Amino acid sequence: MTPLQPGHGHGSQRAGKSSAGRLGPTWAFEFAFTMLTALYQFVVLGVRLYFPPGFAALVAASIWFARQRR
Repeated sequence: MTPLQPGHGHGSQRAGKSSAGRLGPTWAFEFAFTMLTALYQFVVLGVRLYFPPGFAALVAASIWFARQRR
């Protein structure tokens, strides 16, 4: 393995061209992949963990807000 040289690491600009203001296909792919991974992790891990108490808290907050005076 060779050590990283300045300007050749992750996120460096190539040949002095600025990518500010342009979102390319790589960005779109990474964004979609990140969103799908987060959704999958929530469905697999979060629903079992957060659904029962979260649903009860939602009902309690709904009743509390409905009873407040305006």
